[in-house]
Amino acid sequence: MLLDARNPAAPAQVILPGREPVEGGPSAASLTFSFANLPRGDYLVRADVDGLLSPVTLGSTAGSPTYGQITGPELSL
Repeated sequence: MLLDARNPAAPAQVILPGREPVEGGPSAASLTFSFANLPRGDYLVRADVDGLLSPVTLGSTAGSPTYGQITGPELSL
């Protein structure tokens, strides 16, 4: 899982390795990620599965300050 900080004053990227699922094996529907000392804030979230990144959401409202920018998915800690 990749987390990109949303704070332009303190840009950061965190890579969280996933743990192998205990149940379900390769067909598991969820994964668990551990982290420590991750600063509170808002992060853009992307999943990287075998080199393929999950899609992002783009602002699509013309005239909006976020038009054409990545707006999600987002996680708040």
